[in-house]
Amino acid sequence: MIAAVTLAAAAGCAAWSDIRDRRVSNRLNLAILALGLVWRATTLDAGIVFLGLGGAAVGIALLFVPFALGWVGAADAKLLAAIGAWLGPFDTALAGMLGLVGGGVLAVALSIAAGRGVLRDVFRNVYSGLMTIVVTRSTFVVPARGRELTVPLAVPLAVAGLAVFLARGH
Repeated sequence: MIAAVTLAAAAGCAAWSDIRDRRVSNRLNLAILALGLVWRATTLDAGIVFLGLGGAAVGIALLFVPFALGWVGAADAKLLAAIGAWLGPFDTALAGMLGLVGGGVLAVALSIAAGRGVLRDVFRNVYSGLMTIVVTRSTFVVPARGRELTVPLAVPLAVAGLAVFLARGH
């Protein structure tokens, strides 16, 4: 129970930071990662720490290509890695996929709220991401009335990570 509350508080801080500042600090991501590894080492088994490291690696690997294409920010990849330390490899992959689906839903909702054509925004972002050789954006964006509206991907990643953590009974 303490682990779930700790992860919820840490993931909540990351989500709130992304909503407020559109960034998640490296310190916060490192703290979430360290807490996950310490939790694994002290309450589970010292050998299980390697599963936490595997979860962190899966988190980075899952978002590496979207980051390289400019669709997500580095902080989002680091957050999924940090949550992965709590979940392990398989559950990190599940949480990452759920978080990305949630991010897509959030992007569509923000696009609708901004009064833009949803399909046009989706195709524009996918096209620009695929055509980008050098990363020119640090986050997935939805154009909104002459300005770009960023999607706080930490929110669905945090929710998905916590949901998988609770559902799996970690």
